[in-house]
Amino acid sequence: MRIEQLTYLVTLFHYPSLTVASEHLFISQQSLGKAIKELESELQTDLIIRTSRGISFTEQGKEAVKMASSILTQIKEFQNHFLHLNHSEDSSAGNLLVLCCQAAYPQIMSKAIRIFQQIHPKVKIITMERDGLYLPSLHLQLYKERKDTEIISIINLPSIDEYPDIKIPDELSFHPLYKTKWLACVSKNNPELAKMKKISMKTLLKHPIIIQSPDYAYCDTSCIDHFIFNRFGTPNIKMVIDNLELFCQAIETNMGVSITSNIYANVSRIKNSKDMVLIDIKEKQNVQLGYFITNDMEHSGLIRSFVQSLQDVLKEFPFHE
Repeated sequence: MRIEQLTYLVTLFHYPSLTVASEHLFISQQSLGKAIKELESELQTDLIIRTSRGISFTEQGKEAVKMASSILTQIKEFQNHFLHLNHSEDSSAGNLLVLCCQAAYPQIMSKAIRIFQQIHPKVKIITMERDGLYLPSLHLQLYKERKDTEIISIINLPSIDEYPDIKIPDELSFHPLYKTKWLACVSKNNPELAKMKKISMKTLLKHPIIIQSPDYAYCDTSCIDHFIFNRFGTPNIKMVIDNLELFCQAIETNMGVSITSNIYANVSRIKNSKDMVLIDIKEKQNVQLGYFITNDMEHSGLIRSFVQSLQDVLKEFPFHE
């Protein structure tokens, strides 16, 4: 029995579809299915029931998931304990600057920072929230200015193959962590859109567009939303708002429509709104939450440790599906 088999089982329980679970794990459906079958063979019991409609867990499977989750938690506590010991001598010095796109902040960042600080209690952490595609240029600027600081940028990035106008500097490398997606935001009082199960981008573009961005006024060509809408037509951008409450009120009162990531959809103000509807977008998406670092940071202990903290949070994060 291997640790990754337990991880696969728990992930499949949270996303009961071989297709969805394999995407989140960045492995093929065949590899995931094979790992689960091998685990069933080792345990000599059926864990899941496979049908044409999908999969469900047997009672033994549910019990296995509960025990696997407990084991994985203990393994992580074991790792963190010794990581803390290994870094105790050199953690008295060092600065870590975390640049983060709006989609991941604060839903993921606060938890990741808390885990990281348990291992590196004396490292000074600085966080900055910026619009996604403004991060690469800002990252390089701060990298040149802050020689005593290690820098990582967290971003929800669409496929560069699909959006060739998105330019990433050669000095930076992107490392994917988790497959995500965008959702349409519409008012519950919109008679045309609110009842739709799925919506196309072209349909959205028939309506006034509202963009939430902390930096749009300074770098409109670097706004990810701008690239997404422009791929399907010319957006009629009615409002650009940098405040979450005002953004939600504008959508709820049917002043326009927008898009958000399934990460940001878990912000309590959006998640608990009774007057906003989140709708799946029809077009196929290739979007990944990941991080940028400069090439010389590949082997940084602080960067690796922070990435591990992010991965720990993402395993448990309740993505809006």
